Amino acid sequence: MGDANFHIIPLIDIHKEGIVKTLHTLMDEVYTLVFQYGGSMSGEHNDGLLRTSYLSQMFTPEIVRLFEKTKDIFDPLAILNPGKKVYGDKGFAWNHIDTK
Repeated sequence: MGDANFHIIPLIDIHKEGIVKTLHTLMDEVYTLVFQYGGSMSGEHNDGLLRTSYLSQMFTPEIVRLFEKTKDIFDPLAILNPGKKVYGDKGFAWNHIDTK
């Protein structure tokens, strides 16, 4: 932890039975707490696959629509980083992580 940044890196085997469910629960709880205190889930990093589904909790609907509009302008074919920052959800993200 430094300058108010927490780098939470769970050093666990995601192939172990039940761990993915535990990670979903932890992410929900940690982000809820962060947002409750007005914090940001991404700090100096961007949002990526795993954080995309939480953007609507951190930003207003208007801001999320601006993210989508920007994506549509610069990537009208939706081929660059699909499901990142916009148009993604938890299912999409976890389907792209090798948990088996």
